[in-house]
Amino acid sequence: MKKEINPDLPLKVRQVGPAPSSACPAPAKRLQNSRLETAWLRAAFGLHLPPWQQGVDRMLEEVFCIK
Repeated sequence: MKKEINPDLPLKVRQVGPAPSSACPAPAKRLQNSRLETAWLRAAFGLHLPPWQQGVDRMLEEVFCIK
């Protein structure tokens, strides 16, 4: 999912999108799925955690004034 960045900001980057792991080669092998597993946290504390993407979207909106 690409988001347009506020055109009034003096930034060189205008779009932010996903990048595959192959775009960032690393000397150590990485897991294919390294998302944080929160099942134990939710169960232990009775929490409802929103998808992490919502937090990233909110942070980008606050930092880059994306609407």
